[in-house]
Amino acid sequence: MYMPALKNKQGELRALQQAELDDIQNILPLLQINEATEDVLTKISSKYNGKFLIDTRELEGSDIKYLHQLISDNTEFDKIEIAFPASLLESEDVLSEMGSIDYIEVNKDYLENPFFLSWLKSHISQIPNNIILDLGYVDSNYLQEDIELVTSFLTIFKHASKRVFILSGSIPAIIPTKSTENYECPRFDYELFKSISRDCSRDFELSNLEINFGDYTTVSPIQIDYTDKKIISNVQIKYTTSDRYILVRNGQRKGNYNLSEVCDEIVNFASFSKTHCWADRYIADLRDSTDTNRGNPSTWASLGIEHHIVLCAE
Repeated sequence: MYMPALKNKQGELRALQQAELDDIQNILPLLQINEATEDVLTKISSKYNGKFLIDTRELEGSDIKYLHQLISDNTEFDKIEIAFPASLLESEDVLSEMGSIDYIEVNKDYLENPFFLSWLKSHISQIPNNIILDLGYVDSNYLQEDIELVTSFLTIFKHASKRVFILSGSIPAIIPTKSTENYECPRFDYELFKSISRDCSRDFELSNLEINFGDYTTVSPIQIDYTDKKIISNVQIKYTTSDRYILVRNGQRKGNYNLSEVCDEIVNFASFSKTHCWADRYIADLRDSTDTNRGNPSTWASLGIEHHIVLCAE
């Protein structure tokens, strides 16, 4: 099972919708929202018919309670579940109000918190069967430390049957190249998952754990507040290969730009296949189009994310 972590944005929802139209299964999207309303759930459900989880990191405790009640009371939301934050586990009153919960999200701070780990060891029976371990941004500097941190945490569940999602991302928030230059980085998030999965499969006491891959698709997990910043979108498509993220770029979006050149570069990748998915068909068609300025940042995001989701699901 693959877990793409997405925000409730037009480009990301379009990518999810197109992946579904491409009949891509074996995915469990994690959608981050900042408003607990019926309209938000309806909007997402109108774009994606499969099961998905709500990421509650931007919500207050009262919002999470309301969201839980809203989903419980409406049959049209029967394919939606909530990924509850680890902080709720320590509140017995909240747990009793919620009843049975199936998914819990544990961020890196909690993995390093001795008080939480101590509580966890004495309350194993209260832990849901589905655990999302969110490592946030990972790169080569602390990759081995992150692997050891997760593996150490998982030893708490020796001989247990749990489904664990290893969630992280490798694209930096600020790209360290000029806007006119391509940028590449290894998929350290995928390396992290593969290493932990191998370690668990080799350890008899952890072999009952089902280790699954999750990532932030082609978006950085590092949040940046752009409230007071002027944003000029780069003309780029973030394209994923088996081992790398490649940001194929054509400079800033001012005046004339030539997206067909960006697409032409991608089409010439050795791994590219026009028949792979909607995004690749779109890229190949745009490469041959006379409309060199086609699309906008939302469309370009959709292309990279849909290709990425299909690749990871496969």
